[in-house]
Amino acid sequence: MLFTTLVCLQGLSVSQAENWMRQLPEEKVPRLDSDGEKYRELQLVYQLPKQDLEERHCHHLGTSECRASFRDFAYARNDVALDVAVATEVQSALASVSSSSSGQNKCPKCSEDIAQGSLVVVAPRVSRWSKMGGTEKPL
Repeated sequence: MLFTTLVCLQGLSVSQAENWMRQLPEEKVPRLDSDGEKYRELQLVYQLPKQDLEERHCHHLGTSECRASFRDFAYARNDVALDVAVATEVQSALASVSSSSSGQNKCPKCSEDIAQGSLVVVAPRVSRWSKMGGTEKPL
């Protein structure tokens, strides 16, 4: 299962969003008319190719069975794996990251503590999938 996640900075203060962008390599910061904007657009095409999103972009779905199979795929993908992640500040234990016995948030990938006030990315559907027994971890 491939998890497709976009990050939304909506809801962050201007200083938090600027801090977030400072974490990125300069050439990947998506400023208007920049290499970073082109990089972001290429990443979106890679993560969400048009032919995976809409039937009208799939020119080789000849039979009605193929089109029905595509619609089933799109429905399942939208329900389980397609998500818009949200960057948020850690206030207390988050449901989408693991918590230690002391109540500290831990990164599910590296198991390091996540300090209160840190910016993190959470994707509710990815977290739900993991709790349902999904074996792959988001990147």
